[in-house]
Amino acid sequence: MKEKGGGSIVFINSNTAYRAIPDRIAYSASKSGQLGMMRAMALDLGKYNIRVNAVLPGMIKTDRWEKNPEFYKTVPSRFTPIGDVAVGSDVADAVWYFAEHARNTTGAELVVDGGNTIQLYPIIK
Repeated sequence: MKEKGGGSIVFINSNTAYRAIPDRIAYSASKSGQLGMMRAMALDLGKYNIRVNAVLPGMIKTDRWEKNPEFYKTVPSRFTPIGDVAVGSDVADAVWYFAEHARNTTGAELVVDGGNTIQLYPIIK
């Protein structure tokens, strides 16, 4: 990227960089540490026109979600302020934004979790 005059690095992180999950100390710590690394890289690589950003997904609907509807109908991450949980293409869209459209953005984070991170606790109806 340096020789080509710039580029974009996008980390796939997690909203657990901001909030912990029980019995997942190493996972939460590594996600927080990765954000620190992303910011340091953004600072150091900016002079080469290399942008470094991070996408922080929350829970994602996958095949496992569809195959276990009883389990997933009560998980707290399901109760987002916008009433929906992300799918893989939502994360891909965020990566695409940073890679292709965020010309003047570096050291930034984009959370893709339906608003779960902004809640103190989910409102379960």
